[in-house]
Amino acid sequence: MANSAPLFKVGMMTDTHINHTPGSCKKLKAALKLFAAEKVDIMINCGDIANHHNLEAYKLYRRLINEVYASEEKKPEEIFISAYHDWTKPPEAESSFASMKEALQVPHNMQDKLTFKGYNFLIIPQNITMENLESAVAAAVAETPERTVFVIDHIPPYGIFHNGKLWGDQRRFDVMKKFPSALHISGHIHASLFDESNIWQGDFTAVNLGGLANWGGDFAGVLPKSKPAGEVVIMEVFKEKLLFRRISVINSKEYAPDSPWCIPLPFHGATAPYNAARRKAASLPPAFSSRAKIKLSTEGRKFEALKIRFPEAAPEVFKYKVKISQKNADGTFRESAIMETPGNFYKAASYRKSPVELSLPALYFEKGKNYNISVIPVNFYEKEGTPLSTSWKAPAPAESKLIFECGDPMKELSFFAEAEGETKVKKEGEFYTPESYSARLEFPENVLAAYPPETKVRMVVDLHTIQESDDTLPAFMTVANPAPLANLSGRIFTAAGDVRSRYAAEFPVKAGMRYALLLRSCSNIRIKFDYVKLELVSLPGESK
Repeated sequence: MANSAPLFKVGMMTDTHINHTPGSCKKLKAALKLFAAEKVDIMINCGDIANHHNLEAYKLYRRLINEVYASEEKKPEEIFISAYHDWTKPPEAESSFASMKEALQVPHNMQDKLTFKGYNFLIIPQNITMENLESAVAAAVAETPERTVFVIDHIPPYGIFHNGKLWGDQRRFDVMKKFPSALHISGHIHASLFDESNIWQGDFTAVNLGGLANWGGDFAGVLPKSKPAGEVVIMEVFKEKLLFRRISVINSKEYAPDSPWCIPLPFHGATAPYNAARRKAASLPPAFSSRAKIKLSTEGRKFEALKIRFPEAAPEVFKYKVKISQKNADGTFRESAIMETPGNFYKAASYRKSPVELSLPALYFEKGKNYNISVIPVNFYEKEGTPLSTSWKAPAPAESKLIFECGDPMKELSFFAEAEGETKVKKEGEFYTPESYSARLEFPENVLAAYPPETKVRMVVDLHTIQESDDTLPAFMTVANPAPLANLSGRIFTAAGDVRSRYAAEFPVKAGMRYALLLRSCSNIRIKFDYVKLELVSLPGESK
């Protein structure tokens, strides 16, 4: 067979987020050992090398390289991308790279080019200007017009990967689409490499490396839980193709070894195998087996949460949409909540067929009301399968201490444009129609004044949102102190479409702070607040 051996190999990882302790470097060291065993010719880290600019961490990284390669005849070429977590605070990119370069012994400049066996690898820092990016790619493509140019970056182009609408860059997309023969390689989004959408082709080709740190995801309706990640890529470069082998550094097993990602060369958009639209059209919607059922059970001495358990659908599911609808007096149902949870695709093979579990706090339900609960499987390309459904009657929930309640937030609370300032958001009929990227719903000024710092509080809000998100990021929310801006809870994404849903977030009381529900990416959304409350979770020193 022609070209049975690659011209060269490249070991690639990203978002290692190490600190100065050996314990933080276990997956990094495993990746280095794997690269050494694979005899890679180039070794790449796509940025966010340390959790924060940490010179001792960089020195430890170099010691690990020297240790792993001590008995090797030759070390690979090295590329390290300068990204936000490798800068001092406030961000000082250039001076931070200079000190990182010395501690880590980086062999190149912040923006640079490595040419290996006639192939150009562009080294792109996170803070590059688009003029510099475009000129660098144009020059490299002109220099080697018959060969792929590898653009090694931290930030992905906008919107092409899961989580890429939050963390991607539209300007990078606009530059890269001018160069179909270039391959953009990135990190930043903290995804699982077992997600099949981490390779993309459209006007150009892009691959995201996921990350060695844990990942969360942009799942709607709930605060995503941290999930383990530990995959790297071995890229094998042939004259007529590129192979991408995905390997776990946790168990050293290759994912889908019989079908690695394979990009034919040269690039032809009409036949590109990872074209997003064609992959979605050709994919099968996931389906539950004919015997599948949803199992429900309550948690706590009194009803504190509802555990939903159901079997994994097939083929592989990226996420499940869980919809809760309350039965009205006339027998019809109204949607009361929607949330998403990942499938088992990111887990070790022995766990991928395990049942999926989701625990919903009792706050989503009313005593004595009847509910329909449906679960919709969704594949990597957003194609939905047939729902699995069941009915349930809610018991009396455990009591909670109410701090604040507002049954008509549209009249009784103020909704301001931006995180700061006193400009109110305009209304059109029953809905707010923000024009700014951010907007905030302010709670009464002294609503939590009676509670000591580190008291745990839960915010509950019923929202009616109307938004289309094919090309835009759905709105997401945090509880925050408006000025100076400080987020007090994690991000919770709203669901696309015309949706009524309840959302909840826990946050701590902090001295001297005001409290607001801060929404971002809300300039293309219509919002109606139906209900808001704050309730006590626990006082300092108490368990929940």
